[in-house]
Amino acid sequence: MLMINVLMINLLILAPQLLELVTHQPPWTDRTPSLVSPIDLPAWANTVLTITAGLAGIERALTFRHHRLLDAETDGNES
Repeated sequence: MLMINVLMINLLILAPQLLELVTHQPPWTDRTPSLVSPIDLPAWANTVLTITAGLAGIERALTFRHHRLLDAETDGNES
């Protein structure tokens, strides 16, 4: 349960920052308005969050756990 919380918190915090980074790149600046993320963390905090997200994802993949919220698109596709 802890790893699911880590993944969900990382998604909520890192996704707006990633969207801001992508929308400020040259191919997107002409097509879409640039997003300004409401979250502005220091580089060390972003690094810690990224590493914990990676470790939580690896742990989740290696233990083959199933969670109804994270695996909603695969429910019913059991083989």
